[in-house]
Amino acid sequence: MRRKFIYGIKVIADGQNLYIIKEALDLMKEKTPEFFWLIVDNVKEMRQLEDRDLLWEGPARTIKGKSKIEFTHILARQFKTYTVAFILVHEATHIVDQRKGLPYTKESEIRANEAGITFLRALGQALGKVEDYDLEERIKSIEKGNDMIRKGLFYSELP
Repeated sequence: MRRKFIYGIKVIADGQNLYIIKEALDLMKEKTPEFFWLIVDNVKEMRQLEDRDLLWEGPARTIKGKSKIEFTHILARQFKTYTVAFILVHEATHIVDQRKGLPYTKESEIRANEAGITFLRALGQALGKVEDYDLEERIKSIEKGNDMIRKGLFYSELP
C-alpha cells in the first residue's frame, strides 16, 4: 500500500483505491464544491483495510474521535466514482456529528444518508444525465433504507 496526500488528506491505499478516491474528490471539487469542502475540512485520514479486515457494517466506517475513515480493500472494484463520493460524504457527516458531541444513533445514520442524498441531487443538477448510473434509483434506495432504519429493521442495535 502507498501513502499519498490527496487535497491534504492522508490516504493509505493500493493504487486502484487511491485512484478512485482522488477521482471522487476531483468530481466533487469541480461539480459540488460544498461537499468537497465537507470532506477536506473534516477528514484527516483514509485508510484501506487489509483483505483479512473485512467490514461487516458496509464499505467504510468512521473511527470515533479520529477524523479518520477506514474502507474495505475492494472499494474500487465494487463501486463507481459517484458511490465512492456518496460514501465519503456519508462518513464525513458522521465526523461532523462526532465533533458536535452527538452520539452514534439511528438518527445519525439517517442524517448521514440524507447528506448523501443531498449530495447526489446536487451532483445530478451539476451533471445532468449520468451515464451508467441512475441517481434517482440510488436516492430511492437510500430513502428506502432510511425508512427501514426508522422501522427498526436496520441498525436495530443502535438507540
